Amino acid sequence: MNIQEIYNQDLFKRKVFIETLMEYIQSYENECKVISIHSPWGTGKTTFIEMWKMYLSKEVNLKDRYHTIYFNAWENDDSKNPLVSILIELNEIPEFKSSTVGKELIKIGNVLSTKAPKFFLKALLGFLPLDTNMKKEINSFLGFIIEDGMTLDTLKEVFKNQSKLEEASEKFSDFNIELIRKKVKKLFIQNLQKFQEETGKKILFFVDELDRCRPTFAIETLETIKHLFSVENYTFILAWDLEQLSYSIGTVYGSSMDTGGYLRRVVDLECSLPKVDKLRYIRHLIKEDAYIYNLLKPLLNAFDFSLRDLEKIINVIKINNNFENFSSNIQYLNYNQAEYFFIIGCLLFLLKYKNPVLYIKLKNKTLTESEKMKIAEILEEKTRIALNLYNIEKSESNKVSLISKDIFLNLIEELIILAPSKEFEIVSGVKINIASIVDNSKGVNKLLDISLYF
Repeated sequence: MNIQEIYNQDLFKRKVFIETLMEYIQSYENECKVISIHSPWGTGKTTFIEMWKMYLSKEVNLKDRYHTIYFNAWENDDSKNPLVSILIELNEIPEFKSSTVGKELIKIGNVLSTKAPKFFLKALLGFLPLDTNMKKEINSFLGFIIEDGMTLDTLKEVFKNQSKLEEASEKFSDFNIELIRKKVKKLFIQNLQKFQEETGKKILFFVDELDRCRPTFAIETLETIKHLFSVENYTFILAWDLEQLSYSIGTVYGSSMDTGGYLRRVVDLECSLPKVDKLRYIRHLIKEDAYIYNLLKPLLNAFDFSLRDLEKIINVIKINNNFENFSSNIQYLNYNQAEYFFIIGCLLFLLKYKNPVLYIKLKNKTLTESEKMKIAEILEEKTRIALNLYNIEKSESNKVSLISKDIFLNLIEELIILAPSKEFEIVSGVKINIASIVDNSKGVNKLLDISLYF
């Protein structure tokens, strides 16, 4: 489903949340605001951002008032400096790319992104073609540091002589570089403001996937936003999983770091993406097959999958189109046996997504005793949760009974041996033929090889 369809259907009523946030942004006219949107991985943060961008492109009163920019931090964390990556995204705005102030911002950004003396000196040469007033300021910086009347023009000549270049570089201590950077930073902020005033549009910057970046890149991005983009009419929307981002901050600053306090120095408004009705989403994904929905919804709900996982799992089922073929070669005598086969099969299928390491070890018959117990505990817990929903519309006589942890443990033992029992009592009064789902020559269990069917 493309973003247009998602926007039109708005399954989770997120337009209301977007409208609320836009009211907040507009209530602080001309101010710089940083808003964080917290939500765990796979719950639709990127889709929400895409919806927000589409909302701004469609609303009559807003579409001509904002430039929207999307910055995927994770895709850029191989960059040496987030400022350069952010400027590249700004350069996607046609007005920025074609304007003099845009070109100046890129040159200034190159200086701010460089610290090594030789490279810093070379970056300063980017100011050569700029207007006279700016060159005059840069020349005064150089004259303060290098006593022989160094200017941008004479600096250009220095690069032709290695010894003079080394001599000039030596005078650029960390102190002197930071002194120039501080002054250049003011030029950067002034030009950001100038660009916004020239376009007459506010800048709405969406920063996504910050929690998935290298810890140092995530921190550097936040510091760049705080120190260089605190400019009127620039708003940043930061979408992240707060728990994961906290690990990144702790990696850089230490586990005792007050993450909340650090982020409050950067963020003006912290909010969470409203929780969604996952059952409604499951129903939407498999709307054309009520049978699959009624069978799967309790189990999917019990495993508490993310929206991304739910979509992936159901797409696997749809693509293979063999869900009901699962039991085609399995012998069972009545509906009760078939129902338990399906429940157990689905449990193991979903275990593959939720606990892939345990699933693979189960399939390869390399489980330790503690791991067998762990799987049994997981299956019992998920069955208990699922049956509350699964049995809700069933009559008392047709309700599915809970499968105990001990039974699951015995089942696991049966599934990993070459010659399992012909009959296995799964609950009182219901026996299943384990041998019918095992190829005795190889000991390969069809339930464990369920990916062939799903």
